[in-house]
Amino acid sequence: MHVPLTAHPLLERGVLPNGLRYAILPVAAAPWAAAPWSRRRVAVHLEVHVGSIDEAEHERGFAHLLEHASFMGSRRRLRLSGTGARLAALTDFRSTGYTADVPRSGLG
Repeated sequence: MHVPLTAHPLLERGVLPNGLRYAILPVAAAPWAAAPWSRRRVAVHLEVHVGSIDEAEHERGFAHLLEHASFMGSRRRLRLSGTGARLAALTDFRSTGYTADVPRSGLG
């Protein structure tokens, strides 16, 4: 069963000048938020394919430290405080991920 998956017709893929690959898929509402207010939100997930497996022995924990420094210490993240935004970040063996589910009004 080596049949390739067909891409969603609304999926838009591309590569930025700096080499960052992206995929955008507009959805009517996030699966966990089917209420009408969810149409006024934006959900974003960024996954960087670098994790603890990429660290040398003397660098152990550095990927996790960078996750916290780049996400928790961001001034833009602090501006979302009190807007109803749901933010999360994680570092595992192979990747570092950042997720934000933000009210559109909090993006201004």
